[in-house]
Amino acid sequence: MAWPLPGDEQTEWLEEQRGYLTDLPGRWSRWSWIVMQLLAMPRYAYTVRTGRSDSLRRKPADTDTPPDALRELLDIDAVPRGMSAAPPVSGQANRVDRLGGDAVRLAWAVAVLGSEATPALAASLAALGPAEAVKAADLLRSERIFTDGPMPKFGHPLMATSVYQAMPRVLRYAMHDKAAWDLGDAGHGPMVTARHLLETQPEGDRWVARQLYDAAREYQHRGAPEAARRCLSRALQEVGLSALEKESE
Repeated sequence: MAWPLPGDEQTEWLEEQRGYLTDLPGRWSRWSWIVMQLLAMPRYAYTVRTGRSDSLRRKPADTDTPPDALRELLDIDAVPRGMSAAPPVSGQANRVDRLGGDAVRLAWAVAVLGSEATPALAASLAALGPAEAVKAADLLRSERIFTDGPMPKFGHPLMATSVYQAMPRVLRYAMHDKAAWDLGDAGHGPMVTARHLLETQPEGDRWVARQLYDAAREYQHRGAPEAARRCLSRALQEVGLSALEKESE
């Protein structure tokens, strides 16, 4: 599937997919993931080659310190699209926008969490109560944006990509940060949390650096040196070499 991508991007993409497939629990889930990536590859390859919109693995640009309160960021009226420097909203994302604030927030949360999305994690990340989250999920299913079933999941990977790319950038950083903490609290390992921490801004957090360092060791152990390098490089941005050496002792 990687042949449409440029050479360097092929290597990074393949190693990232190996990491995802290793974490999936069974053969059926692995084949489902492969099919989803196959369907999404033409759009992703176009994005990479043309630079027309943000790559899902693009490093965050330098920005001012984001607001501390995630709920404040999730207030749609308080975050005008103009501040985000995000790419134009596609027709797919517009379908979600028309469903109201709770549905938009839940869709954002599921787009950020990806395959790790569960009802409880998505509701927490969207700052919704249980009843609000259920109502929003039912609305998204009724519009065929989410699939039927107990887990919040987009019906098509291009829909997830469209919603993700339409998010305000500062909000995206904040949600990835909270997703990493929530997933860590839920018992997920550093390779899972690292996928989200790589999309955040360095803030000198020792926990973040430790998670990234441990993820780098696991990627190296599993034969994915490029993924290990990205995690280690980001850990160094977080706390610097001397602090990271102390964390590794």
